Order: sequence, then structure tokens, then C-alpha cells
Amino acid sequence: MIPVIQEARLRNGIRLLLVERTALPLVHLSFVFRSGANADPAGRAGLATLAADALDTGTPGRPLAAIADAFDAAGAYYQSSVTHDGTVFSVSTLTPALDQMAAVMADILRNAAYPEAEVERLRQQRLTAIVQHKDRPSHIASTVFYRTLYGDQHPYGTESEGTEDALRRIGRADVAGFKRAHITPASMAVMCVGDITMPRLESLVEREFGDWAEPAPAIVPPFPAPPARTPGVLIADRPGSVQSEIRMGAIAMRRNAPEYQAAVVLNRILGGQFNSRLNANLREKRGLTYGAWSSFQAYREEGPFMAGGAFHAEKTEESVREMIAELDKMRESGITEEEHAFAVESLAGAYALAFETSGQVALALQVRELYDMPADTFTTYLARLRAVTRDDVLRVARTFLDPASMTTVIVGDAGAVLPAVQRTMTLPVRLASPDGAILTHPSP
Repeated sequence: MIPVIQEARLRNGIRLLLVERTALPLVHLSFVFRSGANADPAGRAGLATLAADALDTGTPGRPLAAIADAFDAAGAYYQSSVTHDGTVFSVSTLTPALDQMAAVMADILRNAAYPEAEVERLRQQRLTAIVQHKDRPSHIASTVFYRTLYGDQHPYGTESEGTEDALRRIGRADVAGFKRAHITPASMAVMCVGDITMPRLESLVEREFGDWAEPAPAIVPPFPAPPARTPGVLIADRPGSVQSEIRMGAIAMRRNAPEYQAAVVLNRILGGQFNSRLNANLREKRGLTYGAWSSFQAYREEGPFMAGGAFHAEKTEESVREMIAELDKMRESGITEEEHAFAVESLAGAYALAFETSGQVALALQVRELYDMPADTFTTYLARLRAVTRDDVLRVARTFLDPASMTTVIVGDAGAVLPAVQRTMTLPVRLASPDGAILTHPSP
């Protein structure tokens, strides 16, 4: 069932969004802020993520153990998440424990103390995770891909978890300063799904946050323009690798772009399901991979289209060639009537399933907030979906799927991959380090 959203606003500017669900005595409460990795200062990539990680490590009145005990005693589940477009703190709890959990959440959001030892512990955990990711070809491919498209000065060009160099420079003072600047009532939206009415939610949030009147949040500067588009192939060397991890794509559209719905229909056929064109060709027909896919990663600002997968190393050149062929085919003729009907009906049929759980509804509300979606996003979805024509899909394909304007990243054995790719690609082929830095410009 498509959620019915109630909205209200407290005197201090905090916005409330509520979807009532009374079948079970459960409540999912989210606190959403529009500052995330987009607000990381220069040279401090990962600061927003570390500040969110450490928020629940203690307040002047509640040490870490007391906070953990409170969540455990209530059977509550707490989590934080940071993207490039925002930060979300959420808790799921039984209705009888809601008042207690709201008090705990208010305490950590307003009074996080950031104990030095806890900040350092979490910083070391982040550093360890980053080092571990360097051994994952899929992670390397995405890192090089995003950095190449957006550059290292653009928030989308660096992962929200940060970099080793940046995290080594971050200390407790940075974390506390980020919290003071960006976790404020004027930037907060409270989203609630579950067994509660709007009058009770207003009363609850007013009691815990009504007197919170800190200064307006720091302004997140506009994103810098991505670097000039330089299509080509980047190869990150992994000697002896038996697979090549591939990413192919370019910057495309925002999440609230008018053509996004047509892009979803296009992607359903191209690479958004198991029986997509990419998978049918590269996996089922040619045996080049266990799975090929594509997606439009649309954010508050323009996110990329990308296609990819892990492919047999000795078939890397053929894999790239066939991916390009599928993109060209989509640009030339779009999708068939049968494919159009299937994509629209399958997407429509799956839509109701997107709101089965309170967590799914909460996530949908967060998307609406962080990506500047219209208030009627959910109620008009099916009509907008069914209005997508084959001509709309073809227009999106011709706008965003031109292989000649794309960046292709290959993580694999450069000694084996480079000669074949250089022989067949008309675009420049270069070597890159695992963090996306250009190393050499080999000639064909």
C-alpha cells in the first residue's frame, strides 16, 4: 500500500513526517540531516562518517555502556548511515519503549561528548576497513571510476568513508566541530513510521527537541564542477588476476530529473535484472561472466550511469566490446514493444512491495527528503511509470549511453589485458593506481 504521509513543523523549524501503521506495536524513528560527506572539509574526507559513527559513544549524562544498555533493554535497533547527500540516525523500537528511546536519541543528538578514546577506536576501525578494501577488485574499480568522473575535489569523487591520508589527519576536535556545525535542529527532519499518531509524535518531539535552538547549520558549499570529460580506458594492475573487474559509464542525471523514470524502464531491460540484455549476452550466450549489470546511480546532483561486472581475464577485450555493442544497440533502436510492456508491468507490480516494512517506508521518506523529490512522489509514481513511452526510453539512451563519451575502468592483470584492449579500442588507454591517479599514458 502506498503510504499516506502526514507532515507538521515545530516552532524551532524541525519538520515531522509520519506514516501511521498500527497493525503491530512497532515504531521506526529517523532523524535526517542534509549534511553528509558533501560537508567534509578539504583534506578531511571521511569526517562526516566518523562523526556519525561516534555519535552514540557517550554524553555527559550517559556513558557508552549506559546508551548500549538502554537500547538492549528496550529491544531497540539503532544505526547511523552517511551518504554524500546526507546523514541519517534511526532507531526501531516497540511502542511502549518509544518515550525512552526518544529521550536517548535526543541526548546523543544534542549532547554527544565524543570521548577521545572512542573517536580514536572508531578512526582506527575505519583505517583498517579502508586497507582491507584495497584487496577487493570491485572496490578498486568503483573507486577509480568515481574519482575519474568527478575528481578528488568533488564529494562524489571520494567515498564517504574517506581516505587513509584524510583519516590520519582527523582528530576529536574535527569530529566535535562537524557535529556542532551540521547536526542542528534547523537542518533536521524527523521521520516516523509505525504505531503512533501525529499529535503524539508532535508532543514527543516537542518535549525532547522543542527547546533545541542552536545556530543555523553551516552552509554546505556548492559542489565543484566535475573535471572536463576525458573518455578513455583506465587499467588498474593486479598481476596474475584471473578476472577483470570492469566499470563503464559517464555522469548522467539527478534523482529528481524528469527523465529518471524513463531511465529506470531502460535499465530494467539493459542490465537491471537477471534476464537483462547485458546478462543474456555476456553470461548466458558467451560465458564471459557470472553476472553483468547496469544502473543509473542518481543522487541530489548528477550521478553516473554505469555498467559492469567481473569477467574472465582472458576475455576482457571481448567483454568490453560486447558491453559497447549492447549500449550501441540500445541507442540505435531502444526497446521493443514486448520489452516495454514487460518493464513497465514488472516495475509496477513490484512497487507495492517497496512499502511492506516500516524500514522500507522510512527509507522511501529519506529518499524523498535527501534527493529533493516532490511531495507527491509516491502517489504519482505509477501514473508517471505508465506514461513512459518507447520514444522516452530511446531519447534517454541517446542522451546518456554513448560509449564514445564514457570512461571504462578495468581492474586486472595489465600485462595480459593492456595489449588486447589497446588493439581494439579507439579511445586512449592509460594505467591508473588503485586510488584513481593516472600513472602512465602508454602508446598503442
